[in-house]
Amino acid sequence: MSQRKPPILSIVAICCPLLIWGVFYFLATATARDFNERMFGRYYTLGILLMVGFYAAVVLGLVGLGLALGITARRHRETPSWLPWLALAANTVAPLAVLLWLAL
Repeated sequence: MSQRKPPILSIVAICCPLLIWGVFYFLATATARDFNERMFGRYYTLGILLMVGFYAAVVLGLVGLGLALGITARRHRETPSWLPWLALAANTVAPLAVLLWLAL
């Protein structure tokens, strides 16, 4: 009798794309503007590059974490069996949606 594995990794993987949207919504607030000014504003042009690099690292880290968790969930054969596939699909579609949103 095989033991059923709870879908913990799949659920955490599905949360990663939501956090990506959360980062972009945070960047649209006045609090983010004040935070970026305090952290990166004193470096002038280099500060802009540091800020873009920082947020790119955060977003790419979330994408990588979501994909890694989805693959790990698939290897652990979590149940229900469709949830790891949903996690992988969400972590591939969400970055594409963000890129389309930024392009428009």
